[in-house]
Amino acid sequence: MWILVLIGIPAFLYSLYGFGIKVHFDEWVGRGLYPGLALANGADLYEPQRGPHITLYGAGSALFYSPTALSSSPQGAIWFGYCLNILGLIFSVGYLLYQVLSSVYKQLNKRILATMGCLIIVSSIFVIEPTTEGVFRIHADFPAFFFLITGLCFFQAYIKNNSNLLLWFTCIFLCLSVWAKLPTLPAIVFPSVYFILQKKFKEAVLFIPRLLVAFSLISFSFFWLYGFDDTMFILFKHVQKANMWGIRNTLFHGNNTWIGMGYIEAMPLLFRYLIMYLAEYWYIILISVVSSVAAYRFRKNIPQTSILINLSIIYFLTLPPCLAALAHYGSVENALLFANTSGVLIFLFSLLILTSSKVPSNLFILFLWTFAIFFVLPFIRLAKSSPNDIEEAPQQQAFRYLQSGKKDVYFGWYPISHLMHSGVALTSIEAPIHLSETLPDDFNFSTKDIPSEARYLATGPTGYGSHMLQYYIGKLTEKPPPPELSNWRLYQITDLIHETDE
Repeated sequence: MWILVLIGIPAFLYSLYGFGIKVHFDEWVGRGLYPGLALANGADLYEPQRGPHITLYGAGSALFYSPTALSSSPQGAIWFGYCLNILGLIFSVGYLLYQVLSSVYKQLNKRILATMGCLIIVSSIFVIEPTTEGVFRIHADFPAFFFLITGLCFFQAYIKNNSNLLLWFTCIFLCLSVWAKLPTLPAIVFPSVYFILQKKFKEAVLFIPRLLVAFSLISFSFFWLYGFDDTMFILFKHVQKANMWGIRNTLFHGNNTWIGMGYIEAMPLLFRYLIMYLAEYWYIILISVVSSVAAYRFRKNIPQTSILINLSIIYFLTLPPCLAALAHYGSVENALLFANTSGVLIFLFSLLILTSSKVPSNLFILFLWTFAIFFVLPFIRLAKSSPNDIEEAPQQQAFRYLQSGKKDVYFGWYPISHLMHSGVALTSIEAPIHLSETLPDDFNFSTKDIPSEARYLATGPTGYGSHMLQYYIGKLTEKPPPPELSNWRLYQITDLIHETDE
C-alpha cells in the first residue's frame, strides 16, 4: 500500500504542476485574476461611464482572488491564483470526504490516507471532464463552487454541533457564491430543503430570514463600495439585454438559431436541453436520484447520509440554471460545472458509503490508491502536453515588455501587466466587447481609456475586440507582433497614430 502512496502522491503533484503551466497560457486567465488584482488595488469594479471597465462578473470572484495582489509579477499572481484553487478544492471537498470516512475508520492515519486517495480520484475526474475542468481554471467558476461547497461544510458542521454561529457562516458563504456567479442562486436554499425533508419545519422557515440578512449585508457592502446603479447596470441590466437563447440539436456545439425571449417563453427549450442532457449524462441523474432516495430512507448514519442528501439537493437545484446558462449566447461546457461537480461527488460518496464499511480497511485503502493511480494517468498525460517555457506565457511577456521601458502597447486582454507594473488599473477590453453587444450606447469607452503613449492594442490569439471595438476607438489594423510578444496579436490604433502626427 505504501508503495502505491509513494507513487500516487508525486504523480498527482506532477499533474497539478503541469496543468498549472497550462493555466499561464490560458487566454481567459485574466477573467478571474484581473478583477481580484484590481479589487486589491482599490479600483472600482463597476464604472460604466468614467471607467476603467474591470469585469462583468460578481465581486465575490474578485474577493476570492484578491490575495494574488501579494505577488510581484503576473507569473507569480497566476501561480498564487492556481494554488488558491487547489487549496480551496482540497479543504472544502477534503472536509466532506473526511467526515464520511471518519464514521468508518477510527484510526487517524487510515482516514487521512483514504481522504487523500479520494481527493486524487475526484481531482482527476474533474480535470478530464470538460464540464468540470473549470475548477482548475482561474475564472469565476471556482470561487462560486468553493463558496457553495464551503457553505455545505459549515452546514454539515451545524448538523453535527447545532451551533447558530455555524449556520450564519453557512449563509455568508452561500451568499458569496451567488456574488461570484449567479447560477448558484437556487442552491443557497438547500439547508431549508434539507430541514423540510427531516420534518424540521421550524428550522426550515427560520433559515430564510438568516439567509436574507446575510445576503442583504453582503450586497449592501458591495453596493456601498461600487455604487448600486453601476453594479446593477453591469451585473443585471447587461445580462437582461443579453437574453438570447440558442436553438440547436446538440448539447454543446452545432449550428445555433438565436432567439430573444424571456424565461417563461423558454421553458419548452429548457426541456429540450434537459432531454439532451439526459442523453449525455443519464448516469449522473440516475445515481443522484437513487443515492438521494436511499440516503433519505436509510438515514441512520447522519454524517454520511446528510452529506449525500445535501449534495443531491444542490445538484437538482443547480441543474435548471446550469441548463439555462448553457442555452444562452456565449456559453460552453463550463456552464454545467455546478451541477456536474455535485453529480461527480454524489457518485463518489455513494461508492464510499456502500463499500468502505463492507471491505476490510487495509484492503479498501489498497484498492482506493490503486484506482487513484489509474485515474491520475490521464491527468499526467494532460500535464505532459504543457508548454516547456513558462517565461513565454502571454502575461509574463507583456510584463517584461513594460519593464523594458516600452509604452507603445496597450495589453487590453487582460491588462494584468499594466496593473502589476504601474499600479494603475486599466480597462479590460472584455467588458466593452460584451457591453457593446447589448448596450452599445449606454456606456463610455474611447481612446481616452487607453494609455496616452500607447499606439497598439494587444489582444489574445483569437483576436477578441479587433472588430467590435472599432466602434469606440476607431480603425484597428493588425500588425505583426515583435518577437518578444509572440503570444499576442497586435492592432495599430489608427486614431492614436493620427493624433501623434497632428
